Amino acid sequence: MYKVLTGSSRQSYSPPGYQDFSKWESVLKIKEGLLRQKEIVID
Repeated sequence: MYKVLTGSSRQSYSPPGYQDFSKWESVLKIKEGLLRQKEIVID
């Protein structure tokens, strides 16, 4: 049962707006990583 919920079929079980939130979260993580790289370069 859990296997059905996880994977490619997970999107159909997600509430509306969840995909956008995950995208936004990934964007924030990328920005955070870039900021960390800049800090390292500045040091």
